[in-house]
Amino acid sequence: MAFPQVIRLGISAFPARLAYGMIGLGIFFKAEQETGSIAIAGFAIGLNSLAGSLTAGLRGSVMDKFGQKWPIRILVPIKSGRFVFWFPCTQLLFCYSTQWKLEHPF
Repeated sequence: MAFPQVIRLGISAFPARLAYGMIGLGIFFKAEQETGSIAIAGFAIGLNSLAGSLTAGLRGSVMDKFGQKWPIRILVPIKSGRFVFWFPCTQLLFCYSTQWKLEHPF
């Protein structure tokens, strides 16, 4: 191998890439389970993709300006905290929306 460090980098990056790929599946299955609608689950994935695409340029320019070290130290906890914060909010939203549908079927 011309670059032996590439194998080490690929092996170490694989779990993170796999986990990042599972975010869409997690969103889909959670939304479908809570609402019973595949359309709403697809809409939730679409919103996640839209949010990611709208912030990709900003994230990229910050990485270009400051390198990867400091932006990753800031962005990773923000993204992790977003999931920890939004999970209870979605639970409340889905609970209230299903109760409203049951009480008011129109």
